[in-house]
Amino acid sequence: MTSLLHGSATNAEVIQSTWTESVLTLVFDQETTCSSKAVDFVFETLLKPIIIGEDDPMNEIAWKVLHDISMTSHEVGTGKGAVVALKLTIKKLIERDGSIVKSLLRLLQQVCKDTLNLDSDQEASIDSDCDGSSSDLFCAEVEKQRNGAWCLLSALGDMGQCGAKSSSINLLKVVKACKVDGTFITSAWKKFHELSASDNTPSRSLPSLRNASKSCLCIMSKLGRVIPVDE
Repeated sequence: MTSLLHGSATNAEVIQSTWTESVLTLVFDQETTCSSKAVDFVFETLLKPIIIGEDDPMNEIAWKVLHDISMTSHEVGTGKGAVVALKLTIKKLIERDGSIVKSLLRLLQQVCKDTLNLDSDQEASIDSDCDGSSSDLFCAEVEKQRNGAWCLLSALGDMGQCGAKSSSINLLKVVKACKVDGTFITSAWKKFHELSASDNTPSRSLPSLRNASKSCLCIMSKLGRVIPVDE
């Protein structure tokens, strides 16, 4: 199934959803060999491509799958299985190699900023970002990256709550080493609110924005004690 996904077109919805349901959830398997192999597949399919960037041919598919997982993250029922599996996968990867936390934190902070234009003038009118369905903020690729990034950041915040053995990673030390501060999270929450309330935001983008804003709020509650706010 993973081979099919790697060879699929970027719009192969059936293959992508089937992979999520059949391969990602294998990390729950009681057989250690099977679970470990599933973790390898998830890393090669979802995490490695986004760490490498656009040069990786799987980059677009990885963000699409993460986006789809994110859109089920606040549901009740079977949809949450993929979310929990993703969190457990990240925790197991961290237990293997703690350095992945730094790579992911740096990447996700930048993607979260870029997909909300947080590095631009914060005082600019929201209308300058919402000039119609063709706006960069609302194009499909940006929405996939935005939701996927907030989903992964939320998973990192749950490192100690996934059922795997305790990680030796000190998240506070990692956050400080990566020079991550809470300003971008609070700025993102404000931007999500502005975008959701703006008449210039395309209606088709509202579910995606609201989903990402929920993840942002969850992250604020989970990581507030370890991510300092830059004075």
